[in-house]
Amino acid sequence: RRRQRQMCIRDSLSADFLLLEVDQAILEDLLVVPDPRGAPQPGERVTLYSGLGDGRGGVRVHEGTVQSVEERAFWVLMDRWFNPGQMSGSPIVSQYTGQTVGMVVVGSPRLGRILLGAHPIGSLVDLATSATEFPALSELGAESR
Repeated sequence: RRRQRQMCIRDSLSADFLLLEVDQAILEDLLVVPDPRGAPQPGERVTLYSGLGDGRGGVRVHEGTVQSVEERAFWVLMDRWFNPGQMSGSPIVSQYTGQTVGMVVVGSPRLGRILLGAHPIGSLVDLATSATEFPALSELGAESR
């Protein structure tokens, strides 16, 4: 049973997302461009843009290599160790196309480096275009945040 649960987690990270309605225009510089391929390819080099920044107002980036890709999940072995805490939702960008290939969902240490699990951008786009409800953040309970 435990193995089946691990397989399920490995194959689908698509349950971790939230779509919110915005009440004002969003600056174009803050938007990500989805890669039309929907996901990266195994062996592809990618860059993680930390939503936390570098702590001094600058950008913090980490590079890695895609290890495996499924329809609803992909895994990236990062080049160096870093604390992946509070990185959920950060974009992963293809170094090949320069476009967003996914969103970080989970991170785990592996042999002195970090293995990240991500939700592919194609799945996120599909979920967003088929969504019918967009709650305001104020409508969500504290337990959801």
